[in-house]
Amino acid sequence: MSPPRCFSFASIFCLGLPLSVLLAMSSMAQAQKQASCTFTFFQFTRFQPLNQPTGINDWGTVVGDGGSSGFIRYVGGGGFIYYKIPNASETFFSDRNNQGISIGSYTSGSQFQTGFVLNKSRSSFTSIVHPKSVSGSFGTALARINKWNTIVGWYGDAQNIVHGFKRFSNGSFLALDFPAGQGTFLSGLNDNGMIVGSSGGHGVIYYKGKWAMLDYPKAQVTTLGGISNSGMIIGTAELPNQFSPTAFLYRNGVFKVISVPNVRETEVTGISPKLGLITGDTRDFNGNPQGFIANCN
Repeated sequence: MSPPRCFSFASIFCLGLPLSVLLAMSSMAQAQKQASCTFTFFQFTRFQPLNQPTGINDWGTVVGDGGSSGFIRYVGGGGFIYYKIPNASETFFSDRNNQGISIGSYTSGSQFQTGFVLNKSRSSFTSIVHPKSVSGSFGTALARINKWNTIVGWYGDAQNIVHGFKRFSNGSFLALDFPAGQGTFLSGLNDNGMIVGSSGGHGVIYYKGKWAMLDYPKAQVTTLGGISNSGMIIGTAELPNQFSPTAFLYRNGVFKVISVPNVRETEVTGISPKLGLITGDTRDFNGNPQGFIANCN
């Protein structure tokens, strides 16, 4: 399996309700209506078909994949900085926290993927490979970082089976595999320690040793891509007889569709922790990419 190129749960847990209650509540949720969103669009300064925003912080700084280099787009003037790990064939960013620490992954000539953490000044980086990630697998992918510099991601073992993990700021790892799952991709993490991702075509949630499943109604595949501190979840769903995936947000037991008007497809890829700013991209009918930042409710 190859890696993808990731109602206020917090209040429920504060009340001490068990995860089984969340499962029952989520099973009653229905795909309802269009989310009300305000979009701010931006163009990429280097045209690449693979241009894609992947993460955003509360300052509105967006990071992503610029083809062979990762990019950082700052709010205000909207200037882009492109960054490539020395001697890497490809570099891309996946997230950036409010302290300015960016994470991502890079590949070498062998196509083995290595995670990295880039400091705020971009003067140094630390490579991260999960101890059980072996040569012959795709390697290690870092997906999200929170304010505590805790990171979630996934790695491939000798059989190329995907396993999720949580990496703490002291460098230790915690294994996180969805029970009886078919590979575990962890792609969202908030400052409260709630984690979202996907396994076997299902959206999954992890918090304090408990797992839950959250699927978009009637979807063949649900991927959860991020979670804010208030428990707003973003993701995508593949529905029968639909050309492109449906981007959505989920909050308070309700799914809402996120869709930019007059484009071929809309994808959401990151959400900021406190303000819930959402980033993603669209493709027009010629396949050209455009990035956006959105406020949605």
